[in-house]
Amino acid sequence: MGVVAQVLKGAGLATVFWVSSGWAQTGFVAGLQPDRRPPGAPVKTEAAFTQEQIAQFLRGIEGPPPGNVTAIIATGQWFVPMRHPGATPPYDLRGWHATPAPATPAASSTR
Repeated sequence: MGVVAQVLKGAGLATVFWVSSGWAQTGFVAGLQPDRRPPGAPVKTEAAFTQEQIAQFLRGIEGPPPGNVTAIIATGQWFVPMRHPGATPPYDLRGWHATPAPATPAASSTR
C-alpha cells in the first residue's frame, strides 16, 4: 500500500473518532432517569387470560401439562415462547404450523 493511501486511511480514522466523540458529548439519550417510568404513566398490574387463550397456549401438549408449564404461560405480558408458534415443520413439535387435513370422503362412499 502506498504512502498516500496510508495517510488517507489515517485521516479517515481520525475523522471518525473526532465526529463520534462530538456526538457522544451532546446527545440526548433518555432523560436523567432512563430506568424509571414518568410519573402518571399507566402501569399494568395484572394480566388475565381466558380459558380459551390458555387452551390455545397449551395446544400440542397432550395430557396434563408437565411441571410448571401452566404457570409459565400465564406470566402476564412478558414474552413467553410457549405462547407463539415456533419452528416450522419438521421441527414443529406442537403442530402449530400444521394445516388441517382436507375433508375426504369415506372409503365406503359411492362417489
